[in-house]
Parts: sequence; C-alpha cells; structure tokens
Amino acid sequence: MVADAGSDTGTAIDQDGGGTDVTGAGTTVAVTLSDAAYTFATPDLRHGLTATVTGAATTTVTWSSSNTYIATVSPAGVVTSVSGGDVTITATSTADPTKTAACAVTVAEPERARATTYTDAKAITSGPIRIIMAGDSLTRTYAANAADQAGWGQVLAQFLTSDAAVDNTLANGGRSSRSFYNELGRWDQVKARLTAAKTAGVPAFVFIMFGHNDQKKVGDTDGPSYLTFASHNQNGTVAGTYFDYLERYIVETRELGGIPILFTPFVRQYLEGSPSTVTTAGRHNITATYAGETAPRGDYPAAAAAVAAKHDVPIVDITSWSKTMVEAHAATGSLKYVYIAGDQTHVRNLGALLMAEEAVRALNAQGILTGHAKPAVPARLMVDTSTLPFGGIFSGNMLDKSFMLTGFKDVSGTITVTAPANYAVSANGTDWGATATIACNDSYVGSVVSVRFSPTESVSYNGELTVAHSTLTPDYGNTVPNAKPGVVSLTGNGKVAISGTPATATWPMFSGTTIVLAATTEGAVTASAAVLSGLVNKNVNYASARFDTPDGVWPAEGARNAGRYVEFAVPVTAGTFTLDSVSVGAGSGGGSSTLWDIVYSLSADFSTPTVLGMALQGVKDTVVTNSYPSLGVNVPAGQTLYLRVYPYNGAGAVSGKSVMLANVVISGVTN
Repeated sequence: MVADAGSDTGTAIDQDGGGTDVTGAGTTVAVTLSDAAYTFATPDLRHGLTATVTGAATTTVTWSSSNTYIATVSPAGVVTSVSGGDVTITATSTADPTKTAACAVTVAEPERARATTYTDAKAITSGPIRIIMAGDSLTRTYAANAADQAGWGQVLAQFLTSDAAVDNTLANGGRSSRSFYNELGRWDQVKARLTAAKTAGVPAFVFIMFGHNDQKKVGDTDGPSYLTFASHNQNGTVAGTYFDYLERYIVETRELGGIPILFTPFVRQYLEGSPSTVTTAGRHNITATYAGETAPRGDYPAAAAAVAAKHDVPIVDITSWSKTMVEAHAATGSLKYVYIAGDQTHVRNLGALLMAEEAVRALNAQGILTGHAKPAVPARLMVDTSTLPFGGIFSGNMLDKSFMLTGFKDVSGTITVTAPANYAVSANGTDWGATATIACNDSYVGSVVSVRFSPTESVSYNGELTVAHSTLTPDYGNTVPNAKPGVVSLTGNGKVAISGTPATATWPMFSGTTIVLAATTEGAVTASAAVLSGLVNKNVNYASARFDTPDGVWPAEGARNAGRYVEFAVPVTAGTFTLDSVSVGAGSGGGSSTLWDIVYSLSADFSTPTVLGMALQGVKDTVVTNSYPSLGVNVPAGQTLYLRVYPYNGAGAVSGKSVMLANVVISGVTN
C-alpha cells in the first residue's frame, strides 16, 4: 500500500502544465497536463496527473515514465515515487501519438540528522520492557509444521526473563524494508504499539532485521514494491534504498520514545569451495548487476552498519556470526539440522534458537538487556516428527523412512530409540534392530534415524516408536507434537498382491497458461472434473495451476479448513476399482507458508476420512510430488473414491499467496 501524496508531501511547481500542439487545416490538437513539474518528498507516495486533450474527438491518453526505477505511472495517470532522482512522465494522445505533454518529476533525497536526545539502550537495566519485532520470514512466528520451520523472533522469549514481553505478531514472510514500511498493518502498527508503550511508561525496543527480500528483482512476485538497493541507487541517489528505510525506522522509533536496534540478515546457504565457505551473495553483498539494471545492488550488511553508525544505534552483526556458524556446520555435515531441506534461506527450529541465542549474547556484550537475559537456557533434544505413515506394502517386502533428532546446547548422554513389532530402527542406515542407541557429547548436533517396515501378513501394523534420553525429555521442536513426549506414531498395512486391469485417472491441472479441472483416464475407469470449495482460480505459473481464496486473504490457521479444498472423484459404476496409489503435485505459491493435507474417503461428506499426508510443505514456488503407494483400497460398484487436497496458511493472515497443484494421479486396477 502506498500513501497518497497530498499537497503537504509533494510540492507542485507549476500548475499551467506543458504540451505540444499542431495547427492543421482548420484543426488544432493539443495535450496539456495539470502539472508541468512535481516534487515528491520521499518514495512510496502518489500524485495524480490530469491530461486534457483538445482539438480531437478522442480525448484519451497513454502514460509512460522515462525511468520506472524513479517513478511509475498508472494508466489513469497516478504517479508513484520509487527512488531518488529526476524522471519525465509523458502523456501521449491516443488520437494523434505525435501530440504529447510532459511533467518533470523529482523524488527528493532524505535529510535526516541524528536525534539530539534519545534513550540509551544500555540505560534499561531492569523492570518490564517490550520488544517489538520488525522483520521477514527469518523472524516471524510459524504454526507447528512438518518442515520444522521457525523464526528467531518466535523463540526469542526463551532467552529472556518474564519482564521482557516479545511481540512477534507483525513480522511476516516475504517482507522487505520497503514493503514492511508501506504495508497497512505492519509499520503503522509498530508505531501504534510504541505509542501505547510510551503512554504506559514501559520502555519499548524495536528489533529490526531485513535484507533477504530487499534483493528481489523487478520481475519477481511483487518485486517493484519490495526491491531496494543497499546504500545507493543505480543513479547514485539514496532515497528508496535499504539505508533509507532503516533510517526511517530509526528516526520514527525515536520520535515515539522507542529504542531501535538493527540486526544484519542471516546468511543464505550459498556455499563454494572446499572447505565450504559462504559466497559473497550468500552474505548479502550483491556484486553482480541484475538484468535490466545498471549497477549492483550492493552490500546490505554494510549499509546497515553505516546507518547504525550515523545515528548511534546498536547493531548486531548476525551476518558475520552466521557465516562462521554455517561454515562450521558445513564442515561437519550438519547443516541439514539448521536449514530446511531443499531451502537455502529459511531455518529449522535449531537455526532459530541459535540466532536468538546469539542476538541476546551480542546485545549483552554491548551492555544491553543484561538484566533481562536468562542466566541459563536448558538443553533440548528435538524430534522432527510425531507420525510416520508407511501406507500399504506387500507382505514380505520392506519400506524405509526416516526422521531427525536435533540437539540444542549440551545434550550429553545416551539416546535410545525403540521400535514396535514388525518395525526396525537404525542410527547409521546399516545396522538394524529393535533398538538403536546414540552416544551424545557436548558437541552433538543431530542424527538421522531410519525406520524399516516389514509386514508379514495382510493386516494393519500400528504402533509407537519411542525416543528416550538418559536425562532429557524429548520435544518436537516446531513440528506437530505427539500427545506422548518422545513418541512417533507408526502406521502401516501389509497387503496381498492386487490383480486386474490397470486403470488411471489424471488431473494435469493446466495446459499452457489455462487452468484445466477436467481429468483424463486410461483403462475402465471414469473421473469427474476437480471441484473447488472455498478457492478460486488464480493463474498458471511455476509449472502449476495456482488457486487463491475468493478475497485473496489467507487467514491464520493451524489446521485444515473443512470448507476449503480441491476435490477429485472416481465414481465406480460397475465391477470393482482397487486403489493402488495416489500422487499429488502440490506447492506453496508466493511464499513458503501454505501447508496442505491430503485425505481420501469413500463417503461424499468425508465422515470417514483417511489421512495420507498432513501439514505438508514445500519450498516457495516449487511443486513437490507427494506419493502414496500400495494403498489397496477396494471401491465397489455404486461407490465413489473422493480425494481432497486441503490448503491452509500456517502463518499470520496474509495475501499474495496460493496453493499450487499439478499432475494429480489416482491409479489402481479394475475387475
């Protein structure tokens, strides 16, 4: 959202306007504008221009900007300031494109001096305080999820005393320093909460961390509303840079009596060389020029350090610390416990805990929050799942799956993993047995535990795998917990071989740029077109059909919404269809916060559902294939097999997101 630039924020230099006209045989055509020149005080403001066309029956114009990095113009003539500099906005007559009028637009440079009086962060040594988090996906709070994704703002309170109230409800994924400042309900709410804290007489800190999404390209989703250069735009100006927005946060926080603290961004998992080191780009120093731009974006951590020095603001160098930490984990092969699988940016619960721990340690080293830091934080052993569904496999065969154990701080002792009947476990992928033991010392980071299912009969094998530690009670990090600590519920079915004529129903979901809900079939099977409930078509992108909520807003939800789904149906009119496998290509569009459940039922109202996958998740804008083989479900004539994908949002209420679907396949045999 961009503010309207009224007369108090932009300066009209000339109200007469400029234009060109041509006098023909008895005809005069001219275009004039309401302003010949206009100055914006800052980026992210709007000002409407009015074009008047005379001497022609058609009075419409087309609008253009000579440099959209400085200012853009809408088809209605609304100019939006983007960054510092001078640009020409031109209106061209539709009737005669040789007739134009221009407005010279300037976006002014910032002039903000260091405040003469402000609260010293080191002066707050005791009593109640509030910490308001302003940040992106590395900071925000996540509902329990299968990927174990967490933000450092989510776990920060674990390192502070009860006098420190952490407010992490405004940080959200995908935000840059620019978009967080302009989006309704983000920075405006930070300021409202600062005002409330000042009224209540409670010292309030604002912890500020951005950088990842500032690096978006113009062609990225919402890129023009998110991107910033680090300290100088490609034309050398400062207005609209990362430096500029951080400076706004600092000045406006202090104006409301708050205490700003800057944090440089956590490194990306961009590694090179042997031993592995984090690349320059991974450290958020963008030295290569993006396509369509004329200068590199620059060094974001250095820009943060420069603005902190200018305004005497405390800063924590998370970038340098995380570079060292990530390289150490890369050397020992333990980065999989820090970052989400297949994701070079977002972190698991361990990564969030380490970041929050370092933030408090580094602040204490500067004499800040020394009276609010916990003297000791307990060690944790975290299990990254509470369930392992094996589905059905043929008797006499085997199927292996795995889960991870992760330690935080000193978890010295012995871990014992015990499997139920017809399951075996291994801590090294080689030695299998009913139990596995893992010896831990003070440098233990984690283990991958493999579980093998070996059915001997055509029956269900449901049981509980237990994880025990000699001194600690295991928890589930930020994954969905089991009701019993240290228990992983195992489900599996032994089945006999099925026979019959192969039959498959496939919903490709798109063709070219068109969403397609109809199915194709092979064999003696029929399939209905996919049905949307609580969803609407959005577009085709990233090799998928994308679906959104009707109003474009995904509410905050911790579990599936029974009224929002995509349904696929296979009605059986004759004989029997035996379901063998289900495959669903799904993904999280526009961010990584969209989760989905995959459920089937033989009842239309899903009164008797079977869950195949729960709280599934993927990397942003990437389709992952969720496969469920050897199901062995008989569907007799007169019944219908229903399959539903339930998408929901695992974060705070958000827009601009979608669920992605591609190649939904139901396979089996008919008799």
